Amino acid sequence: MAAERYFINAAWDESEPEINGQPGFPLTPPRRDSDLDQSSVRAGDRLLKVDGQVIQTFTDVQAAIRKHEIGGEGVFRIARGLEPPRDIRVRHVSDYAPG
Repeated sequence: MAAERYFINAAWDESEPEINGQPGFPLTPPRRDSDLDQSSVRAGDRLLKVDGQVIQTFTDVQAAIRKHEIGGEGVFRIARGLEPPRDIRVRHVSDYAPG
C-alpha cells in the first residue's frame, strides 16, 4: 500500500495545472539586473512553482514569495516552451512594485 501511495503522490506532484492550455503563470519581462533577469528569464516564460507550491495566479505568486522575509530566497520552477523546467533561486527584495 505504501508503494502505491508513493507512486500516486509522485505522479500528482509532477502534474501541473493548465491555464489556457499551458501550466503555470505567464511572466512579464523581469526587472533589469534582478535575479530573474540574471537567470535569463524572459517574458512568456511560465512560473510553475515557488518552493514546491503550484502557481496558477498572481495571488499565488505573492503568497508564496511573502512566506520569505525580505532578503530570503525561494526556489522558482520556470518553464520555457518545450524545454525541461528549471529551478532558480530568487531573493525576496520587496513587497511593493518599483515606483
